[in-house]
Amino acid sequence: MRRGACLLCGLVLACLCLGATLVSAREAAPLAADEAVEQRLLGIAGDLRCPVCQNESLAVSPAALAEDLRRDIRTHRPPLRPSTWLLWGGPFVFLVLGLIVLLRYLGRRPSRGTPLSSAEQERVAHLLYGDRP
Repeated sequence: MRRGACLLCGLVLACLCLGATLVSAREAAPLAADEAVEQRLLGIAGDLRCPVCQNESLAVSPAALAEDLRRDIRTHRPPLRPSTWLLWGGPFVFLVLGLIVLLRYLGRRPSRGTPLSSAEQERVAHLLYGDRP
């Protein structure tokens, strides 16, 4: 009898926990007022993976961290317009400038050295080959 009561209490407790979880679960409301921003967010978040769930995309993950990351994407990713061209193109400009500087540096390097004199060549041959003909 006592075992049946414990089982019944456990079942009731499990139902209460499940009910509380279902009551607190809700559809994620879009945070962006603009529909274009929301669509851009879903496109970006669809390519990223949730660090908690690891197999779900960030767009559909129910984790709290995924919600925070979606909020960050909404607020921190600038659109591509004339006022942000430097932000988007700056890294490529610096890459090209770095390559130009590197190529100019490599082109101006001195030669690897002067050719060996005949005495130095004989000494090298003696060190490498010894007395062999």
